Amino acid sequence: MITLNIQNETGQLEAVVLGIANSFGGTPTLQTCYDPKSKEHVKAGTFPLEESILPEIEAVFSVLEKHGVKVYRPLEIKGLNQIFARDIAFVIDDKMVLANMIKDRAYELKGIKSLLRDIAPQQLIKMPQEARAEGGDVMPWNEYLFVGYCEDADFEKY
Repeated sequence: MITLNIQNETGQLEAVVLGIANSFGGTPTLQTCYDPKSKEHVKAGTFPLEESILPEIEAVFSVLEKHGVKVYRPLEIKGLNQIFARDIAFVIDDKMVLANMIKDRAYELKGIKSLLRDIAPQQLIKMPQEARAEGGDVMPWNEYLFVGYCEDADFEKY
């Protein structure tokens, strides 16, 4: 079983889920992009390629491992961008919150299914359907919890 204990984002890192660049899926079309930043890069011809991302993320893995950090990786799902693994789930104290992802990204949860099996069921929380947040939106810091926010009208812009 995995022990969850995230009190803040500035403490000693002991374990982390690091995304993968394998079978990245290539450059999406404008029609299949679901976020404005990807659309911006597709239009500009600057969307990153798998051969560029793979060595970068593996270098991060090596540094983490060198410093004794336990690194968990998603299972590879061919053709799926799994770089931003933190977005799909995040930990606060001893609870892992499974984010209520946009429909286009919900399939990414399958990549961490084996990891979820090693967490006690009472420590897993599924966000309610009407709530939206990704791991990068949430930052525990001791007795505080910082959460990014936007109005519904602005959601599609970001």
